[in-house]
Amino acid sequence: MQILYSSLLTLHILSFIAAIGTVLLSLFSYHQFWKLYAIDSEQGKAAFRWFLKTRTVGMIGLFMAILAGLSMEFTVAFAHAHFTWFRIKMFLVLLLFVNGFTGGRVTTLKLQKLVSGDGFEAPPVVVSKLKRECYFFIYMQLVIYLFIIIMMSFRFT
Repeated sequence: MQILYSSLLTLHILSFIAAIGTVLLSLFSYHQFWKLYAIDSEQGKAAFRWFLKTRTVGMIGLFMAILAGLSMEFTVAFAHAHFTWFRIKMFLVLLLFVNGFTGGRVTTLKLQKLVSGDGFEAPPVVVSKLKRECYFFIYMQLVIYLFIIIMMSFRFT
């Protein structure tokens, strides 16, 4: 049973690393997109299409982390469920989803509209606001992941 638990823990940690890595990649991709979009909107659009494909890895990583975490809890008969650190961690994972489905989805849809606009140039004020929203979403995700790592590392009661 210990080998199974250790294997699931390894998968859990590796999955979180993949999800966090994708968020960091998103940060760099957003930065590159805005830089290219300011110079040549067509290059920016190409960068954005590539960026959308990489987000799938992050979603799979987070899903695998949750699946491995639930499997670990099942192997120990949900022994961690009464600990404060575990409850906070579960709240933070839920917060990741809420932030992703609200802030992330909204900014992505706005960006898709901006990128797909045929010959439409958005006013600089709109582009600036959208840029701030994109970075705010990414930084929120990174902060949430940071607190999840803290909960995983310092298992206080």
